[in-house]
Amino acid sequence: MTKKSTALVALLLVLTAFGVGYFVSRPESSSETSQTPPTTNTQSSNKSLDLSGQQLTEIPASVLSQTDITSLNLSNNQLTTLPAAIGNMKNLEVLNIENNRLESLPTELENLTGLKMLDISNNRLPVDQIEQIKAKLPNTEIKS
Repeated sequence: MTKKSTALVALLLVLTAFGVGYFVSRPESSSETSQTPPTTNTQSSNKSLDLSGQQLTEIPASVLSQTDITSLNLSNNQLTTLPAAIGNMKNLEVLNIENNRLESLPTELENLTGLKMLDISNNRLPVDQIEQIKAKLPNTEIKS
């Protein structure tokens, strides 16, 4: 992802947080163009962010700085790593990172003790790391 694309995603996240509606047009893949809006739900004390299917190769810093997010959907992207800063999102209850290209998880993920559901299915994670995260987060439903 280019710096310009990352900046655009960050700008769109800020606009969404303030309730401005918009659509993100992804580059053509195969023979079709699709438009998928990232969505934010800020009702009550729950704040969710859906960035699924945005062809992200990294998580924008603007997302990682939003420590009040309770549900984060990063599924169906092209993430190869998760930054250590994910461990600072202490309010996360749901983290969906399925269908990416993850080969490892940061140890800081263990800091998310309030996590109720973690979906790490359809990645390239070693079995021993999956077992380790299950042991470190025993109260979390982990889909692998």
